Amino acid sequence: MAIVRSVSWPPGSRWLRLADPSWDDPLDATFAARFGGRWTPVGGEPTLYLCADAPTAWRIVTARLASSPVNVEDVRDEAGPDLVDVELAPPVTAIDAASNEGLVAAGLPTSYPLDGVDGDVVGHTDCRPVGAAAAADEFDGVYARSAATRDGRGRELAWFPKRRAARLRARSPFTVWSRQ
Repeated sequence: MAIVRSVSWPPGSRWLRLADPSWDDPLDATFAARFGGRWTPVGGEPTLYLCADAPTAWRIVTARLASSPVNVEDVRDEAGPDLVDVELAPPVTAIDAASNEGLVAAGLPTSYPLDGVDGDVVGHTDCRPVGAAAAADEFDGVYARSAATRDGRGRELAWFPKRRAARLRARSPFTVWSRQ
C-alpha cells in the first residue's frame, strides 16, 4: 500500500494516554502488539494509543461505557483510568488518517470513522493494513480521527515507540482529570 500523505508535529508536542491505574508502566506498548488494536494487527508493531487532547480522552471513556449499564458518573474514583501526559521525541511523522485527503490516500472512506455505506464504524480489519503499511514504511504511527465517537471528533495517534523515545511527563488519576 503506497500511502502518500503524512503529518508531523513540533518538538514538545503533548499527547495523552488513558491508562489503567494498576499499570506500573503506562508507556508499555506490548499489549497492542499482543492483542491488536484498531491500527495494529495481533502480533504486530508495539503501539501506544494516544489522544491529542483531554476531550478526546473523555470521549473514549464515555464510548467504552456506552454499552454498559454504568454511566461515567458511576465510575468509582479508583477504578477510572489515569490520564498520562506523554512527550514524544521529535521528529514525529505519521500517516494522515484524519483529513479527507489522507483518508483517500490510505484507502479509507472520507466518512471515517463511519463506513459511508450503512453507518457502521469502519472495522479494525480495514484499519490494520494502514497501520502495517505505516510501520513498514518507517512512519512513527497513524494520526486519525477518533473512532470513539460516530462523528469523528477528536484526534488520536497510534504511535510505534520502537522508532522514538517517549517521556512520561505526568500521570493524573481519574479523580483529578475527570473533573477539570
